[in-house]
Amino acid sequence: MTQRTTVSELVALDDATRERLEALLPVINEMADFYGNAGYPAPGSALESEMGVLTTQSTAATIPVIGLNALDHLHNAAQGALGGGRISAFSTFTLVRSAITAAGLGGWILAADTDQERQTRALCLAYHEAKNNRTAALELANNRAERDATPENEHYNARRASALAKIDELTAHLDAIVADAIQIGVGDCPDADEIEKRIKTKPSDTHVIGAAAALVKPQPYYDDFGAKSEILLRWRTLSAHAHGLSWAARMSVVEATTSDGKPLSIWNPQGEDLLQGIQVAWDLLYGMTDRYIELMGRRSDQAADET
Repeated sequence: MTQRTTVSELVALDDATRERLEALLPVINEMADFYGNAGYPAPGSALESEMGVLTTQSTAATIPVIGLNALDHLHNAAQGALGGGRISAFSTFTLVRSAITAAGLGGWILAADTDQERQTRALCLAYHEAKNNRTAALELANNRAERDATPENEHYNARRASALAKIDELTAHLDAIVADAIQIGVGDCPDADEIEKRIKTKPSDTHVIGAAAALVKPQPYYDDFGAKSEILLRWRTLSAHAHGLSWAARMSVVEATTSDGKPLSIWNPQGEDLLQGIQVAWDLLYGMTDRYIELMGRRSDQAADET
C-alpha cells in the first residue's frame, strides 16, 4: 500500500541535500573570486605567448567569462533550492544543465592537444558569439526602411541606425576573426577557404562536453562507463528534467494527499538527481580551471621553475 503524505512534506528539501548545497556555496564563491581576478598570464606562459598571436579573442580572456557563467548558474541553482526549501520542477535543473554546458565549452577549448588547436577553438567560439549578435541586429533592422524625420519616428530611426552600425561593426569583427584563423592555420590545412569553413562550424554540445571530459580527474563514480559517457548521460537527463519531458517526469512522480484528503500524483524531483548534476558540473569546472591555471603559468611548481 502506498504511503501518502501531504504535498508540503513531500516536496521539502531533505537534510542531506540541504547540507551539501550549503557547503557548496562558499566553494563556488571562492572559485568565482579567482575567475573575477584572473589577471594577465604569467610571462612566458602558453596563454601569454598567445596574446601576441591572436588579435581578436584570446583564450586568457575567454575562459574567465565561461567560468563565471557556469559558477553563476550553479550558485543560483543551490541558492534557489535552499531559499525555497525545495527543488523546483524546471528551473533548478535548467540552471545545472547550463552550468555543465558552459564548463564543457571551456574544457573543450582547453583540452585541445596543441596551441594552434586551442586558439582555433577560441576563435570558433568568438565567431559564433559575434555571428549570433549580428543575427539579432539583422532581424531588427533588415528590410525596415527609415521613417520620416518626425518626432514620433525619432526613437525608431535611432534604433534602426544603431542596429545598422552594429551590423557593420560585427561584420568587420567576423572578418577579423577569420583573418586570425587563416594567420595561425587550422591543423594541417593550408587552404584559406577550408580554414574559414572550419571556424564557422561549431561542434554540437554533446561533442563539446564529451571532449571536455578528458580534463576530468578520475573518480569512482566514473569507473563503470567512463567520464565521457557518464557526464553526457547526466547532461541529457538534466535536459529532460529541465524541459519537462515525459520520461523524466515519470522517474520522479510520487503520490501525495491534498489538504482535504484527496489523492494526488505530483512530480517530486529528487535531491540526488540535483547533486549528481552539480557534481558533474563541478568536475568539469575543476578540470577546466586546473588546465587554465597551468596554461596561465600560475601553478606553484611552475613559479618555482621560473625562479
